[in-house]
Amino acid sequence: MHLRPYINTEDYKYIEKWLTDERTHALWCANRIAYPITQDKLGNALQKGAEDWGDAAYVVTEDNGRQIGFFVLALNATGDSGFLKYLVLDKELRGRGYGMQMLRLILRYAFDVTGVDRVQLNVFDVNSSARNCYSRMGFIEDNVMKDAFSYHKEMWSRCHMVLDGKKWRRRSARLILES
Repeated sequence: MHLRPYINTEDYKYIEKWLTDERTHALWCANRIAYPITQDKLGNALQKGAEDWGDAAYVVTEDNGRQIGFFVLALNATGDSGFLKYLVLDKELRGRGYGMQMLRLILRYAFDVTGVDRVQLNVFDVNSSARNCYSRMGFIEDNVMKDAFSYHKEMWSRCHMVLDGKKWRRRSARLILES
């Protein structure tokens, strides 16, 4: 797997295929981008995030260049912390280990290339597969905001998760030695 900067005119069509229903869309972006998603809506949201927060959008590809994932990484002003947003994996690959591989690549980039000390993210409590993936990678639940988001007649809690870079590096080194 590889990552590269997101190109709206080339990559949007894949994201659109991965976010095919309203619930998946809400889980993905907490409706910060209005449903249904369009190329213009996504492009405008990414541009605003880049201007306001320094967000950088990326695509994850297989070795053959096929787009399989997307995420945004924002670095705080001091550069010691990164925040992951808008993570999504090709829906055909979910539940097959690709999410863990993609997250491992993202974390290597965040810790080893950008040099952040920790990575944070938010995930809804009802998104158990994503929460499990993050937990298996070493993210720790920092706090939970109960009933933070309303989706139709459901109330979702937002879980803030954090991964310390030193702990992640030790864990990664241990896994390499064990394999």
